[in-house]
Amino acid sequence: MQYRWLLVVLAGCATAGSEANEQAAVDAAVTRVDAPMSPPIPVDAPPPPPCMATAMKQLLVNPAFDATPAGTGWTQTPVDPAFPIITSDDGLAEKSPAMKAWMGGYAQANANDQLFQDVTIPANTAKLRLTGFYSVVTTEAAGAAVKDTASIELTQVGGTSIDKLLAVNNTMTTATWTAIDYTVANVTGLSGTTVRFSLQTSNDASAHTNFYFDSLVLTATHCP
Repeated sequence: MQYRWLLVVLAGCATAGSEANEQAAVDAAVTRVDAPMSPPIPVDAPPPPPCMATAMKQLLVNPAFDATPAGTGWTQTPVDPAFPIITSDDGLAEKSPAMKAWMGGYAQANANDQLFQDVTIPANTAKLRLTGFYSVVTTEAAGAAVKDTASIELTQVGGTSIDKLLAVNNTMTTATWTAIDYTVANVTGLSGTTVRFSLQTSNDASAHTNFYFDSLVLTATHCP
Protein backbone atom coordinates (compact mmCIF):
# COMPACT_ATOMS: atom_id res chain seq x y z
CA MET A 1 0.00 0.00 0.00
CA GLN A 2 2.83 2.38 0.84
CA TYR A 3 4.45 1.59 -2.51
CA ARG A 4 1.27 2.47 -4.44
CA TRP A 5 0.89 5.72 -2.48
CA LEU A 6 4.46 6.70 -3.41
CA LEU A 7 3.76 6.09 -7.11
CA VAL A 8 0.65 8.31 -6.97
CA VAL A 9 2.63 11.12 -5.32
CA LEU A 10 5.42 10.88 -7.89
CA ALA A 11 2.90 10.88 -10.75
CA GLY A 12 1.19 13.95 -9.32
CA CYS A 13 4.49 15.79 -9.08
CA ALA A 14 5.35 14.90 -12.65
CA THR A 15 1.97 16.18 -13.89
CA ALA A 16 2.28 19.44 -11.97
CA GLY A 17 5.78 20.01 -13.29
CA SER A 18 4.70 19.39 -16.87
CA GLU A 19 1.79 21.82 -16.58
CA ALA A 20 4.08 24.48 -15.11
CA ASN A 21 6.54 24.07 -17.98
CA GLU A 22 3.74 24.33 -20.57
CA GLN A 23 2.38 27.53 -18.95
CA ALA A 24 5.88 29.06 -18.89
CA ALA A 25 6.24 28.31 -22.59
CA VAL A 26 2.90 29.98 -23.32
CA ASP A 27 3.86 33.05 -21.26
CA ALA A 28 7.17 33.29 -23.08
CA ALA A 29 5.43 33.28 -26.45
CA VAL A 30 3.04 36.13 -25.54
CA THR A 31 4.42 39.66 -26.05
CA ARG A 32 3.55 42.07 -23.31
CA VAL A 33 1.09 44.72 -24.44
CA ASP A 34 3.20 47.47 -22.93
CA ALA A 35 6.52 46.14 -24.19
CA PRO A 36 8.43 48.71 -26.32
CA MET A 37 8.35 47.84 -30.03
CA SER A 38 11.45 49.86 -30.92
CA PRO A 39 14.12 51.83 -29.07
CA PRO A 40 12.56 55.04 -27.67
CA ILE A 41 13.59 58.43 -29.11
CA PRO A 42 15.12 60.64 -26.42
CA VAL A 43 13.02 63.71 -25.63
CA ASP A 44 16.10 65.89 -25.87
CA ALA A 45 17.28 64.48 -29.22
CA PRO A 46 19.16 67.17 -31.18
CA PRO A 47 17.46 68.77 -34.24
CA PRO A 48 18.72 68.06 -37.76
CA PRO A 49 22.01 69.79 -38.51
CA PRO A 50 21.64 73.34 -39.92
CA CYS A 51 22.49 74.22 -43.49
CA MET A 52 26.25 74.67 -43.46
CA ALA A 53 26.50 76.80 -46.62
CA THR A 54 23.63 78.75 -48.23
CA ALA A 55 23.50 79.69 -51.89
CA MET A 56 21.98 82.72 -53.63
CA LYS A 57 20.14 82.45 -56.94
CA GLN A 58 18.80 85.26 -59.12
CA LEU A 59 15.39 84.09 -60.41
CA LEU A 60 14.39 86.57 -63.14
CA VAL A 61 15.11 86.17 -66.82
CA ASN A 62 16.36 89.44 -68.33
CA PRO A 63 15.97 91.37 -65.03
CA ALA A 64 17.43 94.62 -66.44
CA PHE A 65 15.25 94.44 -69.61
CA ASP A 66 18.33 94.82 -71.84
CA ALA A 67 18.45 91.40 -73.53
CA THR A 68 17.63 91.07 -77.20
CA PRO A 69 15.21 90.61 -78.72
CA ALA A 70 13.45 93.23 -76.61
CA GLY A 71 11.14 91.74 -74.02
CA THR A 72 13.00 88.41 -73.70
CA GLY A 73 11.67 86.47 -70.70
CA TRP A 74 8.69 88.74 -70.05
CA THR A 75 5.00 88.74 -71.00
CA GLN A 76 3.76 92.25 -71.81
CA THR A 77 0.16 93.46 -71.94
CA PRO A 78 0.39 97.19 -72.72
CA VAL A 79 -2.54 99.55 -73.08
CA ASP A 80 -1.60 100.04 -76.73
CA PRO A 81 0.10 97.06 -78.45
CA ALA A 82 1.86 99.55 -80.76
CA PHE A 83 3.91 100.70 -77.76
CA PRO A 84 5.52 97.79 -75.91
CA ILE A 85 6.31 98.25 -72.24
CA ILE A 86 9.98 97.25 -72.52
CA THR A 87 11.51 100.00 -74.60
CA SER A 88 14.41 102.34 -75.23
CA ASP A 89 12.08 105.22 -76.20
CA ASP A 90 12.58 108.70 -74.82
CA GLY A 91 11.27 109.51 -71.39
CA LEU A 92 13.46 108.87 -68.40
CA ALA A 93 17.01 107.78 -69.25
CA GLU A 94 17.58 104.13 -68.39
CA LYS A 95 19.21 103.18 -65.11
CA SER A 96 21.09 100.48 -67.01
CA PRO A 97 21.06 101.09 -70.77
CA ALA A 98 19.73 100.27 -73.19
CA MET A 99 16.14 99.51 -72.14
CA LYS A 100 13.70 99.98 -69.28
CA ALA A 101 10.08 99.15 -68.45
CA TRP A 102 7.89 102.20 -69.12
CA MET A 103 4.33 101.73 -67.85
CA GLY A 104 1.31 104.03 -67.64
CA GLY A 105 1.55 107.34 -69.47
CA TYR A 106 -2.05 107.30 -70.74
CA ALA A 107 -4.85 109.64 -69.64
CA GLN A 108 -7.84 107.46 -70.32
CA ALA A 109 -10.22 105.34 -68.32
CA ASN A 110 -8.98 101.87 -67.39
CA ALA A 111 -5.52 102.41 -68.86
CA ASN A 112 -3.94 99.27 -67.41
CA ASP A 113 -0.50 97.80 -68.15
CA GLN A 114 0.90 94.50 -66.97
CA LEU A 115 4.36 92.93 -67.21
CA PHE A 116 5.13 89.54 -65.71
CA GLN A 117 7.07 86.30 -65.73
CA ASP A 118 6.71 83.02 -63.85
CA VAL A 119 9.63 81.91 -61.68
CA THR A 120 10.41 78.73 -59.74
CA ILE A 121 11.46 79.16 -56.11
CA PRO A 122 14.35 76.79 -55.23
CA ALA A 123 13.82 74.06 -52.65
CA ASN A 124 14.76 74.98 -49.08
CA THR A 125 14.46 78.73 -49.72
CA ALA A 126 14.77 80.73 -46.51
CA LYS A 127 14.76 84.27 -47.93
CA LEU A 128 13.41 86.05 -51.01
CA ARG A 129 14.56 89.60 -51.72
CA LEU A 130 13.75 92.12 -54.46
CA THR A 131 16.09 94.97 -55.35
CA GLY A 132 15.98 97.40 -58.26
CA PHE A 133 14.87 100.90 -59.21
CA TYR A 134 11.67 102.78 -60.01
CA SER A 135 10.59 106.33 -60.81
CA VAL A 136 7.23 108.13 -60.82
CA VAL A 137 6.64 111.16 -63.08
CA THR A 138 3.11 112.60 -63.19
CA THR A 139 1.10 115.32 -64.91
CA GLU A 140 -1.57 115.18 -62.21
CA ALA A 141 -1.99 118.49 -60.37
CA ALA A 142 0.01 119.05 -57.21
CA GLY A 143 -2.05 117.98 -54.22
CA ALA A 144 -4.28 115.76 -56.31
CA ALA A 145 -5.76 112.64 -54.76
CA VAL A 146 -4.49 109.18 -55.64
CA LYS A 147 -5.60 108.53 -59.21
CA ASP A 148 -2.85 106.51 -60.91
CA THR A 149 -1.18 103.51 -59.27
CA ALA A 150 1.60 100.98 -59.78
CA SER A 151 2.64 97.84 -57.93
CA ILE A 152 5.05 94.94 -58.01
CA GLU A 153 3.49 91.78 -56.68
CA LEU A 154 4.21 88.12 -56.10
CA THR A 155 1.17 85.93 -56.77
CA GLN A 156 0.20 82.36 -57.42
CA VAL A 157 0.09 81.61 -61.15
CA GLY A 158 -3.70 81.59 -60.81
CA GLY A 159 -3.69 85.14 -59.43
CA THR A 160 -3.95 84.73 -55.64
CA SER A 161 -1.75 87.34 -53.96
CA ILE A 162 1.28 86.18 -51.97
CA ASP A 163 2.94 89.51 -51.17
CA LYS A 164 3.03 93.07 -52.51
CA LEU A 165 6.66 94.09 -52.98
CA LEU A 166 6.06 97.72 -54.02
CA ALA A 167 3.06 100.06 -54.15
CA VAL A 168 3.35 103.64 -55.48
CA ASN A 169 1.02 106.24 -56.99
CA ASN A 170 0.85 109.67 -58.58
CA THR A 171 1.34 111.42 -55.21
CA MET A 172 4.75 109.77 -54.76
CA THR A 173 6.76 111.44 -57.51
CA THR A 174 10.53 111.04 -57.66
CA ALA A 175 13.20 113.36 -59.02
CA THR A 176 15.30 110.44 -60.24
CA TRP A 177 15.62 106.68 -59.98
CA THR A 178 14.70 105.44 -56.49
CA ALA A 179 15.97 102.19 -54.98
CA ILE A 180 13.74 99.20 -54.25
CA ASP A 181 14.78 96.83 -51.46
CA TYR A 182 12.12 94.48 -50.16
CA THR A 183 12.31 91.10 -48.42
CA VAL A 184 9.28 88.81 -48.69
CA ALA A 185 7.85 88.45 -45.19
CA ASN A 186 6.96 84.76 -45.32
CA VAL A 187 8.45 82.22 -47.72
CA THR A 188 6.93 79.22 -45.94
CA GLY A 189 5.32 76.97 -48.50
CA LEU A 190 6.91 78.71 -51.51
CA SER A 191 9.98 76.46 -51.80
CA GLY A 192 9.87 74.34 -54.93
CA THR A 193 6.78 76.08 -56.33
CA THR A 194 6.25 78.26 -59.39
CA VAL A 195 4.93 81.76 -58.71
CA ARG A 196 4.22 84.87 -60.78
CA PHE A 197 6.30 88.05 -60.51
CA SER A 198 4.26 90.91 -61.95
CA LEU A 199 4.30 94.68 -62.41
CA GLN A 200 0.95 96.41 -62.88
CA THR A 201 -0.10 100.00 -63.44
CA SER A 202 -3.43 101.78 -63.78
CA ASN A 203 -4.14 105.32 -65.03
CA ASP A 204 -7.45 107.18 -65.12
CA ALA A 205 -8.76 109.78 -67.56
CA SER A 206 -7.90 112.96 -65.62
CA ALA A 207 -4.18 113.15 -66.40
CA HIS A 208 -1.40 110.63 -66.86
CA THR A 209 1.41 109.26 -64.72
CA ASN A 210 4.52 107.50 -66.02
CA PHE A 211 5.92 104.62 -63.96
CA TYR A 212 9.45 103.46 -64.83
CA PHE A 213 11.27 100.32 -63.67
CA ASP A 214 14.79 99.04 -64.28
CA SER A 215 17.52 96.69 -63.03
CA LEU A 216 15.24 94.40 -61.03
CA VAL A 217 16.82 91.47 -59.16
CA LEU A 218 14.81 88.78 -57.35
CA THR A 219 17.21 86.72 -55.24
CA ALA A 220 16.47 83.49 -53.37
CA THR A 221 18.72 82.45 -50.50
CA HIS A 222 18.45 78.67 -50.12
CA CYS A 223 20.19 75.56 -48.84
CA PRO A 224 21.37 73.59 -51.89
